[in-house]
Amino acid sequence: MEQRKDELLVKMEQLELEALEKEAELLKLEIENEDQNLNNIVELGIMKDFLLYIKKHRAMFSVNQAKEFRLMNDRLKTIVSIKNKRVKVDEEKLDEFIEEIDERVKEKDEKGEI
Repeated sequence: MEQRKDELLVKMEQLELEALEKEAELLKLEIENEDQNLNNIVELGIMKDFLLYIKKHRAMFSVNQAKEFRLMNDRLKTIVSIKNKRVKVDEEKLDEFIEEIDERVKEKDEKGEI
């Protein structure tokens, strides 16, 4: 009887340890998820900063700068173009992209991901 009681205690301790290990794994996944959410927010913020920079300083762009911006994101290829060695910026598409980024950040904030 005493041996059976000891076996049950050992088994219970093993189960508690397994439960704690599972809880630690879940916490680790939550932390990784939060880190990813923060990285996404930072990336969106950086992209928005670039877009605002383009909007503010578009007249000063060199062709080489425009080429670099176009490489950053496929969407920028539709916003920044080069014609006859001159940089063109589609204001409407630029504003739409900025608004989209603001909406994505707002959605993440409402979901509590920020």
